[in-house]
Amino acid sequence: MKKFFYKIVLFIILFCVILNMFVYGTNKSLKKLYGPTTGQQIQQSFKDVLRKKYNCIILGNSRMYRGVNPSILIHDTYNFSHDNDSFNQEYYKLVYLKENNNLPNIIVLGVDYFQFSFLADTRNYIYSRYFSKGYTKDFNKPLKKEVSDIFKVYQNQFKGRVESLFKESKKNVPYLKENGQYIYYGVASKNDKIKRNSNILKVQLNYFEKILDLCEKENITVFLVIPPTRNVELSSYTNKDIENIDKIFKNKQDKKVYYLNYSTNKSFNINDYQDVTHLNIEGADKFTKILSKDINKIINLKK
Repeated sequence: MKKFFYKIVLFIILFCVILNMFVYGTNKSLKKLYGPTTGQQIQQSFKDVLRKKYNCIILGNSRMYRGVNPSILIHDTYNFSHDNDSFNQEYYKLVYLKENNNLPNIIVLGVDYFQFSFLADTRNYIYSRYFSKGYTKDFNKPLKKEVSDIFKVYQNQFKGRVESLFKESKKNVPYLKENGQYIYYGVASKNDKIKRNSNILKVQLNYFEKILDLCEKENITVFLVIPPTRNVELSSYTNKDIENIDKIFKNKQDKKVYYLNYSTNKSFNINDYQDVTHLNIEGADKFTKILSKDINKIINLKK
């Protein structure tokens, strides 16, 4: 019986050693082919955001993550956005900054007409390492489903690592800049399609309120920003949808909260996008220059 037990223990140890060697050995080939994984992006983001004191922090979903260049915006800005982030993740990111005594003076908060409509859980396996337990309580996922989702994540990662050993590296590989902006390559098409949901979940509306409350208590100026949006995306919403959500943001405007809506800005065309919704590198710089000018104008008027 003891021999069998020792064999099992030895097998587990050998398996763990081989697995670690495989992971370590494929890290470089995986990054060359696909760029940093979701987990690596988030871990790097949480590490870099604490490296120094920032005057301004950008929060938002992938449209802000890829579409705003902090180096152009205003002095000492970090892009703390990520794909699929909504108000719940953004609130807990602010709490994380507060707990680490690194809250900024200015928050540029990306908002969208679909921003209240979803509660994304695909990155919880990483976010749960940084956020308090209150974060995961909003999802109420059965343990079996939680384990299944985590298994799928690691299953996909394993598949990607195996593929990276046999595929040639790409020329334009996504990467995360030191300022927090995620660079992803692509070319937009006239045939791009997307369907958005403009429903308002109570939980997200509550977190939006909590973000503004926290910023008010900490004397943080907030800029609510809708990035440039292609007509194919805007057509997902009715005029009533847009009016209702615009009203939510406009009603929050005061001496410390400003609403800047660039969704229908005529300065942008298909050549500024990498796909149906995200600005490309040049489009992001173009947008950031406009945003920077408008924010600085408001800041200077307040002085």
